Amino acid sequence: MTKDGHQPDVKSRGMVNGAERLVALDLELGEWCSGELAAALSDCSQLTQLCPTGPEVTEPRWPKRYLRGGLSVSLQGVAADTISHLADLGRRVNVLEIYDCTDHTAGSLEPLTRCPGLEGLSVTAADLPLLKGSCWRASDSSMSEWCSGELAAALSDCSQLTQLCPTGLEVTEPRWPEWYGDLSVSLQGVTADTISHLADLGRTVRLLEIYDCPDLTAGSLEPLTRCPGLRWLTLSGGVPDTVSLEPLTRCRRLSSLTLSGGVPDTVSLEPLTRCTGLERLSVSAVDLPRLRGQLPEGLERLNVRGPEVTEPRWPERYPWGGLSVSLQGVTADTISHLADLGRTVRLLEIYDCPDLTAGSLEPLTWCPELYDLTLSGGVPDTVSLEPLTRCPELVYLTLSGGVPDTVSLEPLTRCPGLWCITLSGGVPDAVLDSLSGCPGLLRLTLGDLQRPAETAFTAAAVTRLVKSCRKLCALYLHCTADTGRAVLTALKEADLGRDSDGEPRTIYLSVPEELYRQLESQEGDGVEVFEWED
Repeated sequence: MTKDGHQPDVKSRGMVNGAERLVALDLELGEWCSGELAAALSDCSQLTQLCPTGPEVTEPRWPKRYLRGGLSVSLQGVAADTISHLADLGRRVNVLEIYDCTDHTAGSLEPLTRCPGLEGLSVTAADLPLLKGSCWRASDSSMSEWCSGELAAALSDCSQLTQLCPTGLEVTEPRWPEWYGDLSVSLQGVTADTISHLADLGRTVRLLEIYDCPDLTAGSLEPLTRCPGLRWLTLSGGVPDTVSLEPLTRCRRLSSLTLSGGVPDTVSLEPLTRCTGLERLSVSAVDLPRLRGQLPEGLERLNVRGPEVTEPRWPERYPWGGLSVSLQGVTADTISHLADLGRTVRLLEIYDCPDLTAGSLEPLTWCPELYDLTLSGGVPDTVSLEPLTRCPELVYLTLSGGVPDTVSLEPLTRCPGLWCITLSGGVPDAVLDSLSGCPGLLRLTLGDLQRPAETAFTAAAVTRLVKSCRKLCALYLHCTADTGRAVLTALKEADLGRDSDGEPRTIYLSVPEELYRQLESQEGDGVEVFEWED
């Protein structure tokens, strides 16, 4: 496509001979051409996407653009010998997609070995056997590999490959695995025997995600025991009732396990207790009651997901022992199962649980060593914070997503150990006023670094709260520039009193970088301004 937006007619043979004129064009979107043009583009240094098409193709299928420069190529319905031109373009080909090329032979893909920069390849299942013996060594394989299960045995020489996505016949779009050093693999809609090829890749498989493989049987996970470097495993789409988790006990380095879509009652969770290296576990909410007494001793983080949640949000790791738990999109009664796990819950994060009621937080009183609590996604106007007064070890509390003025923070003033509170989203003056006189509060955060607090509060309300909480010394604020300036001015003009040592109080006000540059010159009179760093 040219700068003026016109699509060049590059299917004409005459254009092939004049291809050098494309050097001067700013080809930001790419170039759609026929297979004959491939060998004539060596001087098009700014070209980012090339789509050679055969005579039967009417619409180009653009390749995925390689974000770090280089050239992405999509071959559609071209003759097999078109591939031989790729190494002669004078450009580093980083991504190659091949569609509907029916005349491939045993040596058709051999030219790929002369493309040392190739980092991403998409081929159809019929072409996969041809890759055997034609594997390339990528210089910096930061992207990935999309192939079907048949390719598994042919990749032993691809030592720089970092992501592999074998797909079944019904899969139209690859679901890339997360990158976790060495080789990450995502199996989608493949047959169970595909798993057996993983140990034969000649590579250390660190992360494995298995999606929609319904024919798993009792021994289907046995090949994982031949992947001694496996650290992360995901079984998604529901665990079949015929599968056994026992082989996981022999995956000595397995540290993270996600069981998505539910585990049937016929599948025992007892093997989890013998996974000695397991540190992170993610399960569906319906499976949580079955984990009573079934958690491995070394487990540090537990994620529990509702039916609408597709990706786990792992809780922060509590650094001094105990269990960290995150609940995502679950019903309120899920909280009641935490005390039955037989583990000390020290950190709890609750996301998007809109059906919390006045008594929903009562089960937290059965977790006497709860130290850190997050309620995210908005605090329902029906909830009561009174049960928190009976959590004697609670130190950190985060209420994210807004606190309606119908919810009183007054119970927090009766939490004996609470000294750090974060409020983000809408925080009206009435909510701040209800926190007045909180005796142990040392640090108050309004907003967070990701997004500002909605300016439902005023500088006057913030100042009243600071004056009434005599131990408060650290104030973190993310709001509009006008509100930030107003808070600083109000605090400087207020009589903040004296601290417990009889010295005049100093408030350390931390704000994001942009606001810090505006306010740093205005500090003084008991207020010091700092840049809020994550």
